[in-house]
Amino acid sequence: MVEALYTLHREPLRRYCAALCKSDATAEDLLQEVFVRALCHEDALAPLDEKQRRAWLYKTARNLFFDHVRHSAMARDKQAMLAGAGREETGLETLEAGLLLACLPYDLRVLMQQRYLEGYRATELAELYGLPPSTIRGKLRQARLLLQQALREKP
Repeated sequence: MVEALYTLHREPLRRYCAALCKSDATAEDLLQEVFVRALCHEDALAPLDEKQRRAWLYKTARNLFFDHVRHSAMARDKQAMLAGAGREETGLETLEAGLLLACLPYDLRVLMQQRYLEGYRATELAELYGLPPSTIRGKLRQARLLLQQALREKP
């Protein structure tokens, strides 16, 4: 069954993954992981009709992409903190900024980094996460308010 799914959905799913991550290599990795998971969940996929199986594949690809984004953001956080540590003043400022961001819940911290450090627009983030742009803007506002509160409480 998974072999038939692979034959039928491989190319459209690869294009979908490539559109999400803007990298052919990462898209291939995501695609491979989607079908590995399909093999692992073959029993759950068996009773589904073709449309439901297709939806499962695409949702799995989307979730794997979000996992990839989260993992990449955490790795960049660590690299930025390590890279900034060698410069006295700048390293201290980077550390303070990192500590301030660390007080945010994970989802808000990632949104702030993507919006203000990586330059994504709210509409792009909304598309990426499958949320309305107003929800993204609301979450960013919530994060800014939490940061302002943390700055006021800082001695």
